[in-house]
Amino acid sequence: MVNEKCSLVLGDCFEYDFSSCFYRILKGLGWDLSSVSETDKEKRNIQIGYIQKENPRVGQYLQETVTNLVDHYLRENQIQECDVILRQKDGMTLTKRLHVTDTTMPIELRGLVSKLIIDVSRKKWLIVYSDGEVVPKGIPKRLYDMSFYDSFRNLDYSNKANLIKGLEGIRQRIFSDPKISWFLQEEEDGNFSIPIVGVGFIKVNRSAVRSLSPNDVDRRYLWEEYVWPFSESILIHCST
Repeated sequence: MVNEKCSLVLGDCFEYDFSSCFYRILKGLGWDLSSVSETDKEKRNIQIGYIQKENPRVGQYLQETVTNLVDHYLRENQIQECDVILRQKDGMTLTKRLHVTDTTMPIELRGLVSKLIIDVSRKKWLIVYSDGEVVPKGIPKRLYDMSFYDSFRNLDYSNKANLIKGLEGIRQRIFSDPKISWFLQEEEDGNFSIPIVGVGFIKVNRSAVRSLSPNDVDRRYLWEEYVWPFSESILIHCST
């Protein structure tokens, strides 16, 4: 959940979350987790998802417990509502650093955020970490290759003219780079869907991807659906 009152572009934020929180809560309850992977995060989340699906009350308890834990750390650190930028099911992103982090279940600093860009609907956001990693969140349909977002880490926010020039550079790259992988949506059957000019999405298998021409790909889809929402927020931010 994104703070409805915060700026669309923020800098120097702190991302916190609970490591293996649902697993640790269930373990504390004495739940039999012998069939759940403790070390493989993706596998563990899927397995615990099955537990919640089969036991709705357990799922509700887990969500309520984590909500209470987040509330606890906000109170203990005297964090105001305006300082909470993002609140997710197992963590939060704040404009202030937590000093109390190890009562009840410890909460961990997962990353220092250099820039946080939120789209105008406040349903999607782009995180640029201080180490250069760029991670999109809230994207309903992920693409096979999201590396085009890496261009956002090189923007110069200290100079309006340079910032606008940088955004235009990103737009030009989207419309000129021959990389097909940016446009592929991976389907459940292992094949791909790709937007084609004048046709819409077509389904192709992996071997057919190489035969696609970059000139046939509808590049507007990538720009309008994935890149423009964050570019728009930056433009709004630099005009205020």
